[in-house]
Order: sequence, then structure tokens, then C-alpha cells
Amino acid sequence: MSEPETEISTVSVPRPVLLGLDWGSTRVRAWLLDAGANILATDSLDAGVRSARGEVCARVLDLITSEWMDEIADLPTMLSGMVGSAQGWVDAPYVGAPAGLREIADSVVTAPRERTWIVPGVAGTGVSGAPDVMRGEETQLLGLEDDGFVVLPGTHTKWAEVTGGRITSFSTCLTGETFGLLRDHGLVGAVMDGKVLDEAAFARGMDDLKLPGGLLHHLFTVRSRTLRGQLEPAEAWSYCSGLLIGSEVTSMLRALEPTGTVRVVASPGIGGRYATALHAQGLDAEVVDGDEVAARGLMRIAQERGVVS
Repeated sequence: MSEPETEISTVSVPRPVLLGLDWGSTRVRAWLLDAGANILATDSLDAGVRSARGEVCARVLDLITSEWMDEIADLPTMLSGMVGSAQGWVDAPYVGAPAGLREIADSVVTAPRERTWIVPGVAGTGVSGAPDVMRGEETQLLGLEDDGFVVLPGTHTKWAEVTGGRITSFSTCLTGETFGLLRDHGLVGAVMDGKVLDEAAFARGMDDLKLPGGLLHHLFTVRSRTLRGQLEPAEAWSYCSGLLIGSEVTSMLRALEPTGTVRVVASPGIGGRYATALHAQGLDAEVVDGDEVAARGLMRIAQERGVVS
């Protein structure tokens, strides 16, 4: 009697094909990506171009990927963000908008490291008619699946429109940097306490913009209301955030008049605040994970460039 055949099961283990990095002014984030742009491993380091420039960037790259040396020995590397600015590692000149995958992939710059490339930024004209620029956000926009209006919150928040898969227009608001300066260096920030969002205080900040005086007046009242007992210190930063984001959203919606669902590319925390502000103005909003679309955008650029098959 013959032995029954044994069925052997094979499991395909995802393997990395690309090392991708989002390199900002203050922080560097690295991802190991498989062929489907899935993030297999991630790491980050507070060593952006404000603290590490030029040839130092090579050491930062080695440091942030030190635990992955076996996996990345032969991997191509694609960098995006401020690492491609004049203050970064190698200057990657801007591509003019409208810009799509082909224009951006054709303009990547070779870094002084084997099999390493830097994605260019995009230059355009903002809603005011003034010049505008982005570095890093173009990679996230290329990682989205559909056209439409997109908000990318951050130190310099972008409001962009994607048409036919191309970045056709965008405008920048200094909301995140303003909040950071007020919180860390201003008298207004001296009365702020706590880091947990108070949703009621955030909504109150947005609503108080309807009162006379304008944004600059209302920002000072973060301090005066707290000093006079009308605002708790733990509520103050949420109230200030509501003022800034509420003012930004109101102004940009008035200027751009977007229709349909506005996608907010961000982490759940800041993305949720922008979604709340958009809902308050009667618009639908969808929060999209920023890391996932950045990884997908880097993979698409690498594939279009021929770096990854």
C-alpha cells in the first residue's frame, strides 16, 4: 500500500524592493517597501536639514537605516522632501506645475551615494498669484488614487488640486509654523498647558472667529482669556489651534471653492482637526494616511524611473 501524498504549503514572505525616505526640515522618516508599496518596516530620526546638511546627510541615512543593513544592501533608495533643497544634500530643481508622474520621475537627481536618488519639488502659482513651492508633498499627491482637492497639513500646509493625475495648482498656508512659534516662543504659548486635544475648546476657537477683531486680535485673547479665567491652560492650545485652522479653512474655501469630498493627507490627529473644520463649513472630508500615500508615491516614481521593475 502506497503512502498518501503530503501536500506542501508554501507561504510567500514579502521582501523589500525599495528604501524610501521622507526628509523634512526637522525629521527624517524611513520605510522599507515591498513591490506593492506596503511598509514592511519604519524608523525615524530628528535630524532634518535644519540640523544636518550637505555631506552630513549621508551619515544620517546610514544611522537611520543601521538596523536594516542586511535588507538594504542592494536596494535602490528614493528620497523626497527638503533633502533636495539648496539647504539639503543635493539641490533637486523644482518641476513646474502642472506636473505628473512622468515629469517628476524624469527630473529626479542622483545623490552622492550608490543607487540613491532625490525627488524634485514642484513650483507653481498660489491662489494669490504669488509664486509657491512644495517639497515632499508632491510624492504624497502622486500616491493618491483619484483627482480632486487635497489638504496636506503640516508646518507649511498645502491646498492642492489634482487633475488627470497631475498636480495642477496648490497654495501654502503657514498655519503649522505659526502655531509652533506661538506655542514655543511667544507669550501666548506661556499660558498653554497640556497636549491632549480638547474638542470643545477647538470648536470654540473656530466659532469665536465670527466675533469682530480678526485673527490677530483673537490670537492674543488666548493669553488674555486664560489670564482672566475664561479659558483653562489645558484648553488654551486647542483653542489656539481652532483659531488658526478655522481661519485657514475659511479663507481657502472662499478662495478655491472646492467641490466634492476634500481629502486630508495626514496623521489621524491633525487630519481629524482639519476634517472637523471642513465639516463645520459644510464639506465632506476624508482623512488619508500620509505615510501610506507617501510610500505609494515613492514606489510609483521609482517604477516610472525604472529603478524598480
